[in-house]
Amino acid sequence: MPNSVTDLFADIDKTAWCNGETHVTMSVTAVSDHAEATVLLPDVNKLNIQLIGPVTLNVTKLIKFIQDENLTLDKEAKEHLQQQKEEDVVVRCSAFYYEGADPGANKASTVLMMFSIEAKGEGDIVSGFFPPGGAHDALVKFREVLSLKRITLRVFRCPDQAKFEHLQTYVALLQPKSPALPPVAPAQASPPEPVVK
Repeated sequence: MPNSVTDLFADIDKTAWCNGETHVTMSVTAVSDHAEATVLLPDVNKLNIQLIGPVTLNVTKLIKFIQDENLTLDKEAKEHLQQQKEEDVVVRCSAFYYEGADPGANKASTVLMMFSIEAKGEGDIVSGFFPPGGAHDALVKFREVLSLKRITLRVFRCPDQAKFEHLQTYVALLQPKSPALPPVAPAQASPPEPVVK
């Protein structure tokens, strides 16, 4: 959603929107753990949801979403995620983009999610997400020195290049806006040094 009038055209898809029809964008404020985030629906006539700002998720509902959308996680990560209980972990979502498949197209939905799972208390969340060998063994070794409290996962599914461009637009919306810097005044010439005779 545009933050100001100058951003009014920032997220408009010229190809899809410049067709003489009326298009409506809606944003909804979502609250979790007393923090607010924006849920953006770029076109209310299409199945497209974008989260702008971090929120805390219910782990059981996250697992259900992953299953309902047939998002493929490796076996160990899926089983480990399913074993998590709400009272044991906090799930924070920093990016969520969902665009339903085009009607009549034989393609999957577009999904980009980034979320972290953090153990409450003394739990160790990380090592169960990997099959034995490789990363798992390295993390087990590392766990001898430190407690591994949080893992961040990125779930990505994109059926084609056009949808990837939609994701790029979404990610640009997540970037913090830099304040405009004031113009730099031109350097002024120093007055000449007095000549001492």
